[in-house]
Amino acid sequence: MDDSYYVGAMGLVVRVSRMHSIWLDSALASAQWSTAVEPNDAQQPAGSELQLAFRGANAVANANLTTDAAFLDA
Repeated sequence: MDDSYYVGAMGLVVRVSRMHSIWLDSALASAQWSTAVEPNDAQQPAGSELQLAFRGANAVANANLTTDAAFLDA
């Protein structure tokens, strides 16, 4: 009864998701960072895992990196 039709259907599964944040400037030479909070295994979907990786620097040459994540190049 409808004049439209579906040509096909697609189901996507994301295998790897990555997230990058802006550079965080602590403004301190010896900053103390808290431990990251992550869900335990019971709170995650079966077969999934969460891996956290951190990086840091003493100084940032491009000030845009501390305010705009669009300037990041993974």
